Amino acid sequence: MFIQKKKSNNGIVCGLVVFLTLGFVYGIAAGQTYKVGVTGPMTSYNGVMNWEAAVIGAEEINKAGGILNRKVELIKIDTNEVVSVTDAVSALERAITTQNIQAVTGSFRSEAVLAMQDIAMDNKIIHLATPAAAPEITQRVAENYKRYKYFFRPSPNSLHWVDVYLQCAELLRDKVQKELGIKDAKIAIIADKLLWCDPIVKLLYSRAPSVGVTVVGDWRVSPVATDLTAELTAVKASGAHMIFAPMAAGGGLALALQANELKIPAVNIGLGTVSRLGVWKETQGRINYSAGMAAIATCAATPKSLPFWNKYIERTGDSPATPAATYDVLYLLKAAIEKANSFDPDSIVAAMEKIDILGAQGRLQFNPADHQVKMGEGWCLAPVVQFQDGKLITVWPKKYGEFKLPPWMVEYWKTKGKS
Repeated sequence: MFIQKKKSNNGIVCGLVVFLTLGFVYGIAAGQTYKVGVTGPMTSYNGVMNWEAAVIGAEEINKAGGILNRKVELIKIDTNEVVSVTDAVSALERAITTQNIQAVTGSFRSEAVLAMQDIAMDNKIIHLATPAAAPEITQRVAENYKRYKYFFRPSPNSLHWVDVYLQCAELLRDKVQKELGIKDAKIAIIADKLLWCDPIVKLLYSRAPSVGVTVVGDWRVSPVATDLTAELTAVKASGAHMIFAPMAAGGGLALALQANELKIPAVNIGLGTVSRLGVWKETQGRINYSAGMAAIATCAATPKSLPFWNKYIERTGDSPATPAATYDVLYLLKAAIEKANSFDPDSIVAAMEKIDILGAQGRLQFNPADHQVKMGEGWCLAPVVQFQDGKLITVWPKKYGEFKLPPWMVEYWKTKGKS
């Protein structure tokens, strides 16, 4: 027979205190989150892709238990940065004061990121911008570490894009020589009239001769340009065989469409605007043979690359491009916070500087001097893809695939050579 023993009042009080204390502690833990702001123009593919990539990362992390038992909570921040840098700053300030974000990622316009960077530093917010590329952003870290140490760039910068363009130029130079019999390959540059493109244009002029090609001219256009007929007509007249188009906004898609419509006899290499599967559907295939750089593509840079690629397509119906580097940001934050065993921003910085993990983009490790992620084969890859009859083929690094010259380009130059 069960006999209940009489409890003392002290025991009841002690038990109640323990129960309430545990309930209070676990209740706070259950309710706490780690808030990450995701910035970008949320009505364009740059902002949408930043957001969707971050959502996938956050969902995976939360399903696995979160970060130190806290769930990741994403805060969408529409910056309107293509139109207004001031709007971007105001949007971030509101998120900090009203949403209490602890980290921020996203955005692509470098002028906006430079302005938001100062706001983040003032508030000791961990800032990992993707995919803004101007070198000035990370130069600030190198020149004034104490102020800008909370900033990291886990995606390519303009200097890396130059390296990739030149390696693609070598591949296309050989192809033009072999298939068209043209010895002197030429490049035309059509670029956004924005800060991040300045070093690309300058360095292509100076470095192109080292790989046996010549830059015949450059045309700088508005990031919201919709008609590039004049520029493309001038490119055709210049005799260029390649168009290098560092254009991160809508102008890049307009260029790809019109280059095909006008049958410009050159291979066009742009950026994320023409390196995602959705563009093929949106243009009814009218961007065949256009190429573009991406953060993540059809190649398995690491074991995480293709699973994320497939998951993003399943979720959105589109493939990830350059802004999808935001997916890796969530895992970088998780790794640094858990390494530091702290949500303190200074502790996170110290841990982030020692991070060495595999992400969807490749191996992720930061240069200690300026907090730029290490770039190139074996590190953060940033491949180049080309549409080839509806398929998005990785064509750089060359071990994954091969560029194809547009048929109208081949016909034009072979006919011209006979005339």
